[in-house]
Amino acid sequence: MFSPTIKDWGLYFPSETCSFATRDNIAKAFEAFRCSSKILDFTPEGDCFLGGKIFDDPDLPNGYYNLTDRIESIKRAGEDALGTKMFEATTASGKKYYFSFGTANGSMKRLLRDAKILFQLPQQKRYYNDEHFHQLDDLL
Repeated sequence: MFSPTIKDWGLYFPSETCSFATRDNIAKAFEAFRCSSKILDFTPEGDCFLGGKIFDDPDLPNGYYNLTDRIESIKRAGEDALGTKMFEATTASGKKYYFSFGTANGSMKRLLRDAKILFQLPQQKRYYNDEHFHQLDDLL
């Protein structure tokens, strides 16, 4: 039902098209969406990509680290067989990917924690990029 899925995932922001202020706004809005069932969907206001280990995608080997196309929207997708709350991300090309908060990488969990408690996120380039995407700007 939920495929393809992304595990060890994170949101990524290309520095050429996404300022630190935009990244702050997207991260804070996504964290508000994630924490409140009253917010039904999330639309990034700027360039944002989803990356991680992709499973059950017929175009990629299972567990392949990759970035999606630009994210257009994220919504709640229900629960899997184990009762895990799933999200559905739709990309600019119309492809859908599924993920749960519990499988976020450490960098993403730190980004969302910081978005909740800090007035402004650190402004170091690639500060929240997982090690698999340190060359993010080269991939996009």
